[in-house]
Amino acid sequence: MAKAKKGMSPELEVEYNTWLRRLGRTIAGIRKDRGLTQSEMANITNFDMKYYQDVEYGRRPVTTRTLFQLCEGIGISLQNLINMTERTVLEEES
Repeated sequence: MAKAKKGMSPELEVEYNTWLRRLGRTIAGIRKDRGLTQSEMANITNFDMKYYQDVEYGRRPVTTRTLFQLCEGIGISLQNLINMTERTVLEEES
């Protein structure tokens, strides 16, 4: 589980970590839809393999720079990635 910033309430920390896992599932879904391996996705996005895996599994906090780099590599907008992640939330809640 990713460690949230110091001072974050326990409730917000749970929400933050849940969002990171959902983001990772969204990224994994995009990768699988494109028929790519994790290694290929790491190369496309210029991430170290271990770092990419940690992001995909929701184990690593992500910066906006990381999100932009990821989106550039896979050819989608940040807004689209966030919208796809939010759809994952809605699907899980229904």
